[in-house]
Parts: sequence; C-alpha cells; structure tokens
Amino acid sequence: MGLPIDGIRSGLREEGLGCGLPMCFIELGYTDEKMEVEGILREVLGKSIKRGWVCIRGIPDPLACGIGTLVRGLSQLQRYVEVETDGLHRDPSWTHTVDRWIVDYQHESAFNYGALRSSDTIRLAAVSLSEADQALGVCRELNCVKYIKAPKGSRKKWLDLVSNFERVRLY
Repeated sequence: MGLPIDGIRSGLREEGLGCGLPMCFIELGYTDEKMEVEGILREVLGKSIKRGWVCIRGIPDPLACGIGTLVRGLSQLQRYVEVETDGLHRDPSWTHTVDRWIVDYQHESAFNYGALRSSDTIRLAAVSLSEADQALGVCRELNCVKYIKAPKGSRKKWLDLVSNFERVRLY
C-alpha cells in the first residue's frame, strides 16, 4: 500500500526556521496516485543533496499508514526530516524521530503541543492582532518557536505584538 503523492520536488524553504534552506519537498495529498515508500526514497535520493533536509507536507493525518516508515527511511538515508501538519490530528508515536515539526496552531487541537521541542515550530495563521495575541498567550509556555505570517502593510503593529513574547518570529 502506497502513500498518496502529489509530487516530489527540490526548492528553497520560504518560511520558518529553515527559510532560505535548500530542501526536498514530498507533497502528500488527496490523490489517486500512490507511491510505495521505496519509490519515494529513490526519488528523494535523486533530488536532494547529501545530508540535506526533506520536508513532508500536505499530510491530512500524520497517523496515516506508511508515514512513520517514510520518516525512518529518510533518516536511514541520512536526511534531516521536517514534517508539516495542520494540528487537527493527534501527534504520532514517532513524533521524536522527526528532526523538526511545523504544526499549525488550532484553538481546538488534538495535537499535543506540549510534546514540541525547542527545534519545532507552531505556525500561527494570524487573521487579526487580537487573535494572534490570544494564540500567543496560550502558547507562551511552550518551548518551541512560534511564528506568524503577518499580512503585508501593518508590519509595525505586528512587530509591537511579537516583541512582547519570547521565541516568536514574524514573516
């Protein structure tokens, strides 16, 4: 049984801690095209540099069958693994086998944010300053990095907000 693959490509990380970092992206999604883990690993080997980063994203559910096997395979190929998830699903038992998590903040989340480490990130989709302030207040005690992708134009107001919190970045 394979994983639903939307594509595998190389590029630069455009946000977060790895911003500007060369990375291989494995895009999972809702597609009929499936690829076995071995095939994915072979394609990643052809697209990434030695000891490079690989980002697995578009994961509807990190508990889906095969993703943990893919993470272990990438680690055996000496790749650093970053996983992006929407924060709506429970964190998997293999959480700490990933080098870096990027988890979207959800007010009602099944993901255990407390399991995130200092190398991990909570991504806040800020609609307004007050919503961002509330979310940052909830996440204040977490050891991970928090970042906000702020709307263009009002950066000064956003900068004032994030300067009140530790380990928060603005993009």
